[in-house]
Amino acid sequence: MALEPFQRSAETDLNLSKLTFFHGAKSSEDAAVIARMGFRVDFHDSDGRWMRDGNLGIGVYLTCNWKTALWFGQVLLRVSLIEGTRIFDASPAPDRNVLDGLTRRFGREVLASNNPLKAIPSNKSLTFEELTALTRFHYKHTWAPRADNALAWDKKRIHHMRALRHCVSQLKKFGFHGYGDPVDDNGIVIFQPDRVRLDEVVADIPPHDYSILVDCVRLSGLTMTELRTMYPQLQTLKGARQKKSRRASP
Repeated sequence: MALEPFQRSAETDLNLSKLTFFHGAKSSEDAAVIARMGFRVDFHDSDGRWMRDGNLGIGVYLTCNWKTALWFGQVLLRVSLIEGTRIFDASPAPDRNVLDGLTRRFGREVLASNNPLKAIPSNKSLTFEELTALTRFHYKHTWAPRADNALAWDKKRIHHMRALRHCVSQLKKFGFHGYGDPVDDNGIVIFQPDRVRLDEVVADIPPHDYSILVDCVRLSGLTMTELRTMYPQLQTLKGARQKKSRRASP
């Protein structure tokens, strides 16, 4: 199953302006655990193996495109972030003037190294403007689709991914709680799961229907109103919230 290439729309732009995000839970059971206990960074793959990482690193993955969220799980959750959460937007193109300034200050190694921080003398540091340009530079070269829409992991792409991870470590020091592109296929990753709040279970799709629905043609023509009508949330999720509420009562 291949992910449909992202198409920006007025709906995703509106969700972004309102900071409305979505998450696809793998199963009804996983969604029930989220409703009862909140989000966690541990998850398991289709073979039942426990994993701790994703394309952008460890954390909870969100997107402003609910159709993208559905590609990753059959239960669609609408979520929000607690006040004060800072997200670094990696989607704009890197500022070429800033990158040129970086190479003048530290040499071309700052762009060519798997760890750009090693190219910076111990008595120097990156400004936030420089870190922004460097992060977006490596993000673009790691995740931008190619002409054939392929994602070949050649040495060049692997280099940029490794450098990006070091940039992200610096973003955390600047106080960011997550990063990414809110409307591309990766979405954003929130490093601290307790900053993500479940607002609504939009729909729970039975496994058989799900395998049909995620076909590009069927999913691209579907509206959220239609989705809500076809697949209402499970009673088990409501029950999980009721149990959580009762435990919190004195």
